[in-house]
Amino acid sequence: MARQASGSGLDVNGIGLGNVFNNIVGESTKEKKNDVPAKVQTESGLESKVISIDLLDEDENNEYLNGYDDIATLRNSFEENDDNGGIHVYERKNGHYLVWSGNTRLKVARERKEKELLVIVTGPEPEDEFEKHKRRLAMNQGRQDRPLYIARNIAEYEKGLNRKGVRGDIRNKELEKAFSMPARNIQRYKRILNLNDELQLLFKYPQKDIPYIAMIDKVIPKIPEDKAAEFASAFNTVMSDGEEMSSARLEQLFDSVVKGVNTKKAKDTTIKVNQILKQYKDLLSVEPNDDGIIVVNEEKKDLILREAEELKNNIEDIIEAYK
Repeated sequence: MARQASGSGLDVNGIGLGNVFNNIVGESTKEKKNDVPAKVQTESGLESKVISIDLLDEDENNEYLNGYDDIATLRNSFEENDDNGGIHVYERKNGHYLVWSGNTRLKVARERKEKELLVIVTGPEPEDEFEKHKRRLAMNQGRQDRPLYIARNIAEYEKGLNRKGVRGDIRNKELEKAFSMPARNIQRYKRILNLNDELQLLFKYPQKDIPYIAMIDKVIPKIPEDKAAEFASAFNTVMSDGEEMSSARLEQLFDSVVKGVNTKKAKDTTIKVNQILKQYKDLLSVEPNDDGIIVVNEEKKDLILREAEELKNNIEDIIEAYK
């Protein structure tokens, strides 16, 4: 379902997207496609209609600017609701339609061998690439939570402003307005694109899953080029294992890869200590009497002796790890 970007500050004159989005919200696209008329006139004057999927062209810039990382979620949406959501298109001069919002939905529909899709036609394709980018950004504002794509959109928007002759402080103010963030955050995202490809790709994870501010401000810029691949591999392993990527875990990875500190042993040791507290409860309950003498519990003698030997071995491992 289409959503208007609140507070985006984007000037999307030409097709009046602010009003268009408001009028489209709530308009159902969840009916089975066979139940939808070939054409429907929306309140905004735009046309919703069913179009052959062969006439729908993917936006060649979408993968770079927005990615297809959420495609699994949309596959589930199709399976559960038979719903392609809101796909917005421009009319092209060759009779085709350019999808400018809903490219991931189009990709899923093609996987499912769909023949037709309900789309919202928003007028002819703009000739100005910057105008297309502004509209694309307005539609996706607030949805994108992956730092790498935010950085790429900022860079693309900045290029458009440069081509329009907007420079200096005026350009910076336009960027702050368009992305609803202060200048320091704009600069932080832009620094991501100065990293090599392997390190850039670490910022494809959602912001909620990674300490991206610590990553770009403190840790990743300090990684030597010859350690980038190793660090990226270690980072991705932590993420794929479902571990929490906290700031502390990030620093631990840096120490392990860049400084050569054996942080794995320290981590394993912590786990062992917790296991000891649980596994050797009977042993740890043994205390001397008032005279400082340990009275042997004959009933648990063999058990306590065996646990004492195991604990001794674990303590030796801990000592070795910290040497």
